[in-house]
Amino acid sequence: MAAVSRLWFLSGASLFCMGPVGPRGALGVAETWKTGLQGTTFWDCNGGSCDAKVERPFDESRYVFAPQYAPADPEQFGGSAYGEKLWMTGAASDALTGIMGKATNCCGIGAGCGACLLVRNPSAVHSNWTAVVMKKNRCPPESKGCEAGMMHFDLAVPGYDNLAESTANVCGDFSRKETYLTKQESSSCSMWSEKANDTAAGCHCEGLPNSTLEQAMIKRGCEVFSAWGWTSGDPSLEFKPVACPKAWSDRVGTAFGSSGVKSLEHPDYTWWIIAGVAVALICVAICVINCFVDRREARKRYDDLEKRRRAKAKKRASRDSSAASSDGSEAGSESESGSDDDRDECCQ
Repeated sequence: MAAVSRLWFLSGASLFCMGPVGPRGALGVAETWKTGLQGTTFWDCNGGSCDAKVERPFDESRYVFAPQYAPADPEQFGGSAYGEKLWMTGAASDALTGIMGKATNCCGIGAGCGACLLVRNPSAVHSNWTAVVMKKNRCPPESKGCEAGMMHFDLAVPGYDNLAESTANVCGDFSRKETYLTKQESSSCSMWSEKANDTAAGCHCEGLPNSTLEQAMIKRGCEVFSAWGWTSGDPSLEFKPVACPKAWSDRVGTAFGSSGVKSLEHPDYTWWIIAGVAVALICVAICVINCFVDRREARKRYDDLEKRRRAKAKKRASRDSSAASSDGSEAGSESESGSDDDRDECCQ
């Protein structure tokens, strides 16, 4: 792609000049670093604007910032694309979005969603470190530093939310089903400057939990960023528009779906299995009991039938015996009567 003409932006009272921007990609990074970009950090657990239209239907209780959006070490995903030390996400001001390029198909819906910048912080302890930062959120004009015309990138870093200036922190809020951090945990590193001169010495992220895979990922993101060694909470950054590394796009692109954040935990079917076995055993026990009861009832019915049969047989035998006795008596009477007649005839 041919270099585009110069673009001019007004940043505060100063005029910001962006020189020619070359093609993107590992072999096509813009040759010169651009200046005039202010950086800050946040982690308010609130859903990113790029995900608002991904969730179908929209459910605010599931609208949270995914743990997969926390800073990551490229070496854990096959290596860097531009020599960068970190992969990150962030909220871009409208002025910054205007030069980041069109939204990609991988990572949300909205202006500039999924587009990346390569940034570096000249005032950091590791001033030679760079980070690829993808837009996953919008920093609206009503937010401090993101007013119209301002070049601002609010980088998503767990533990570094500034509660004094945060306008949308929902960490630990009952309006969300799961935020992974409490409000206090989301800002546990925000006072690093009171302890040391840089983030590497000022916060070791010990205030973040790691009981679940999501929390461990969040805490690791905090540690990766802290090691950069920022010496200011709002430094001036240098940047270049670049194509997002595929592995980073894959991770971010699969983190949030129509039902919200996709869990890292494999479903635990242990209790379902136990419940299933228990139900099966109960069913077997019921079957055995029913079989026993049925056999007992069948035996009882058989015994009753036998009793009635014997009673009938006995009654029949008794009736037959009575009939036989009656016949014998009648025969005897007839015999006696004949003898009397014979005697009478003889006497005559």
